Amino acid sequence: MTFALRALNDKNALVRTAAAATLGELHVRKAIPALRLALSDKEVSVMLAAAHALYILKDPAGFDIYYSILMGDKKSSQGIIQSQLDRLKDPKQVAEMGFQEGLGFVPFGGMGYEAYRTLMNHDSSPVRAAAARFLALDPDSITEDALIQTALADKNVIVRGAAIDALAQRGDPKCIERLAKNLEEDNKYQVRYRTAATIIRLSHIGRARSARN
Repeated sequence: MTFALRALNDKNALVRTAAAATLGELHVRKAIPALRLALSDKEVSVMLAAAHALYILKDPAGFDIYYSILMGDKKSSQGIIQSQLDRLKDPKQVAEMGFQEGLGFVPFGGMGYEAYRTLMNHDSSPVRAAAARFLALDPDSITEDALIQTALADKNVIVRGAAIDALAQRGDPKCIERLAKNLEEDNKYQVRYRTAATIIRLSHIGRARSARN
């Protein structure tokens, strides 16, 4: 573990990337401050590995990267520099980089090479959808608002569905009123179905909380 911490400052970006990924896999909580610093690494592969490690360690700093992949914008003024953000705006590039370097932090879910092939066919939705699912565990209200916006208005049905699923997992009944707008659609049945299921789930959560109080 001491070696991995030292390796975060190695001159070679591949070594820094591997160190960040290893610290996450080993659940080294004392590495959190160093991993937060690695979020501003000039190499995006290091930043992504550090973000995923922080996600594994349940540190909120890691969520900023997934927010940027989903929304193409910064959630805060810290952590991400503009050159990194410009690259994160192209999820296909992020996914390709992770696949070629053999890193486990790329948010493919379980799709692996098939997801990579899809991305090379100019479809970035699997990466953005996976980023939305990671954000289900982000307690920040800014993230919740971003997920609602995505669930209501994203151009890609897959990404919208992932955002709806993330909101269901977050379990905040306050989302119901805004999500109900999706039920007015008449041409995207999969969106309406998932929205209805999520509203039912959130309604049950709301009633249960009221009963406890």
